[in-house]
Amino acid sequence: MVEINNIEVSDVLDYLKKVDDKSVKLLLSDPPYGISIDDWDVFNDEESYFNFMYEWLTIAINKITDDGSIYLFNNAYNSVHILKFLQEQG
Repeated sequence: MVEINNIEVSDVLDYLKKVDDKSVKLLLSDPPYGISIDDWDVFNDEESYFNFMYEWLTIAINKITDDGSIYLFNNAYNSVHILKFLQEQG
């Protein structure tokens, strides 16, 4: 169960599993950019980075209400790939 109006520090995959499907009106995320600026932003390669992004986004899509939105911060290069993935998901 997710507590309303609470800040929780958690792994995104663990956290999203606690969120009810179709219960989120707005998902706002500033995920890692995969550019190795800090320990939390290091991936083995570009494929690993996008696999991580697509994994949590696949779960997140199911949490959004039919009229909800995802606001996702990232750089232009990554955003192109992420947008293509999201379009493929419908």
